[in-house]
Amino acid sequence: MTKETIMDALNRCEPYAIPDCCAGCPYNDCWDTKEECITKLHSDAHTLLKAQEPRVMTLEEVEHLTYGSPYIIETNLPKEEPRLMYGLFSHLGLQGNFSFAFTDGRGYLFDVDYGKRWRCWTSRPDEKVRADTPWE
Repeated sequence: MTKETIMDALNRCEPYAIPDCCAGCPYNDCWDTKEECITKLHSDAHTLLKAQEPRVMTLEEVEHLTYGSPYIIETNLPKEEPRLMYGLFSHLGLQGNFSFAFTDGRGYLFDVDYGKRWRCWTSRPDEKVRADTPWE
């Protein structure tokens, strides 16, 4: 189910939101009882929310970033504290060289260092998530 479908169903299930809330609900035709409908809606909403949690992207996902895509990079460079950097993806260079535009210039990172010296996140992680996610 799409985000819009789940939101529509959740809005209909809000107490007193829509009289006869099951009429027109995208989950209504799929299940025999209202309890089954609500259980499936709950499961789909949970799956949708879990997918939005920050996670480290795979190198393949990073390789498919397009020009201008926003990114969040965490670095783990020698003699530096790990830090998050934000910006827009520039391009995939030659031989596994990634080019990222930072606020203070341009950075070049290599695919062989992915997961060891740098990694991309799907969204901004909090400090606990960062600390609990091991580097290679």
